[in-house]
Amino acid sequence: MTALAFAMYEIVHEFVKNIIKTMPDVKLIIAGGIQINMKKPIEDMFLPLVFEIFEHNKPVKDLSKMFLSDSKSINTKI
Repeated sequence: MTALAFAMYEIVHEFVKNIIKTMPDVKLIIAGGIQINMKKPIEDMFLPLVFEIFEHNKPVKDLSKMFLSDSKSINTKI
């Protein structure tokens, strides 16, 4: 199930980036990740995976490394 959540995250992330490319004169900050639903009494959690700034006709600024741990080290085979 973990691998499925990561695969869906990647699909949605690419989908959102493609939509943003069609928007002229826009500046957006995207913060995204995976919602982890837990059984009670444990609280739900959020795994942040991306923090990017999109500006029309400029390279994407990826600030993920400044704020987030290395997502490649997360075990997706659980």
